[in-house]
Amino acid sequence: MRAITFNTMFALLSLISTSAFACSCIYSELTYDAVFDRATSYDVIFIGEIRRVDRLGAEGSSSDREWTMATFSVEEPLKGLGNTSEIQIFSVIGMCVAPFFEKQRYVVFARYDEDSGKLLTSSCGLDIMPSETKEDDDDELRSYQLRRLALLREVL
Repeated sequence: MRAITFNTMFALLSLISTSAFACSCIYSELTYDAVFDRATSYDVIFIGEIRRVDRLGAEGSSSDREWTMATFSVEEPLKGLGNTSEIQIFSVIGMCVAPFFEKQRYVVFARYDEDSGKLLTSSCGLDIMPSETKEDDDDELRSYQLRRLALLREVL
């Protein structure tokens, strides 16, 4: 029996949590228009690796929301960043919280939150990056991720 890879498990859990908690964010279409629509709805898009994850309480904040903060090293800015090498991305703890894992590489889609001034993402705004070695990923998932990334680069 074939072992389930981290990327396959992440994709499956994302689908389960999306339907279970009404986070409607499954982007399965690999068309130019679908990728363009998604890319234009975000302020910042980049490829990066999470260096640190912190859970922040509501204290000291103007709202009563709790946050998860991920510090990313930016590998490739795609939209809205310039030459930034490190950035903090926040996710409000709740139904669609972003599943941040240290040392994992993502394509990150984030928006500026007017109320908090933070750069936010959710489970809808993280695309796991395929690993560097083909053996570490499910072939079908890896192929889909690479096609989606190539189309995103074309759109931007």
